[in-house]
Amino acid sequence: MRKVSDIYFDTHLMVTDPTKLIPLFAKAGSNMLTIHLESNGNTEENLRAIRENGMNAGLAIKACYRLERSHTLSAAVRYGACNDR
Repeated sequence: MRKVSDIYFDTHLMVTDPTKLIPLFAKAGSNMLTIHLESNGNTEENLRAIRENGMNAGLAIKACYRLERSHTLSAAVRYGACNDR
């Protein structure tokens, strides 16, 4: 992607486990990668891996999910999204 455009790429993954995809999206040129709190894998480690791969980290949360856990991760993200679906 980066070869054809210099726009800001904001990527939102809606997958079961984003762990192995993080370096692939970094290589493809994503500037920001958002993952779901409810996805499999270690969320804190995945957010760290996103930042270590040179991207801004985002965290999407379902509204019905317990927010106590997301509060502890708030310092690790640049963007948060919450929906009711």
